[in-house]
Amino acid sequence: MLKSLASTVKKLSAFGASIEVDAVPGEADSGDLEDDLPDTFAAVGRAAAAAGKGWTLLIDEVQHLERADLSALIVAQHRMNQVQAPVVFVGAGLPQMARLAGDAKSYAERPFAYPEIGALDPDAACLAIRKPIEDEGASIGAAALNAIAKGTQGYPFHLQAWGSEVWDQAEGPSV
Repeated sequence: MLKSLASTVKKLSAFGASIEVDAVPGEADSGDLEDDLPDTFAAVGRAAAAAGKGWTLLIDEVQHLERADLSALIVAQHRMNQVQAPVVFVGAGLPQMARLAGDAKSYAERPFAYPEIGALDPDAACLAIRKPIEDEGASIGAAALNAIAKGTQGYPFHLQAWGSEVWDQAEGPSV
């Protein structure tokens, strides 16, 4: 079935490489992702339920999905909610995600939550930098922590990038 679903995509390309798949007749092989993805989610849900487990699909940068792909995910998750299958889709993206989902499917606001994750306050920003460093047996000075917190304005991605760079540039146990 997954091969059939993959054939609805026909060709997947990323970073200069591509994969093409031939269809296998059966379930989830209509060629329409919005029809096929719910069938695939349902099959995964049945397998998960039989095993006493759940299944979660995590996708970051959801705002970059094509509208048809986002629509298919919304339809699939909506159907899983209706039948109470142990399947959930969790997407992360920029703040415009709620609008994009609503544009893809008008009912997308009902079955999903769109929590906004904003900037961390200065104390939390410092902790986000300091704790991983200390967990590795190293340390970082207060002046450096405050400079990072101020320079990133607590924005999580920038904290992560600065933290990584500071760690990579450190020449000893003191960052």
